[in-house]
Amino acid sequence: MGAINNILGLPPGLHKTDKNKEPARVGKDSGESGKAKKTEGNSPSVYDKAVISNEARELLSIKAEAVRHTDRVKNAETISPLEIEAIKQKIAADFYFEPEVIDKVVDKLIALPNYK
Repeated sequence: MGAINNILGLPPGLHKTDKNKEPARVGKDSGESGKAKKTEGNSPSVYDKAVISNEARELLSIKAEAVRHTDRVKNAETISPLEIEAIKQKIAADFYFEPEVIDKVVDKLIALPNYK
């Protein structure tokens, strides 16, 4: 039984790399930080650059907002059905309209971290 040489059906030299060639660096380590970089093999007037469309920026901001809301929901406290029923009974009995209760509610709202 012979060795399997070409299992992908690609030309023989395609999968080989040039070990003497230094790979091109892009990004912070390249020393170009933010500048467009000349590409090899093209004329010196041709530069590579990435352009992010307004639609992509909008989608990214929507994704960030969705993640923020998802995190808030995951970290939110849950209320049991019994606690909800007790709150409904207090509303029906006008408990939350007592001056002492209103003062406590206002104090707690003012103490919230997002209160401005």
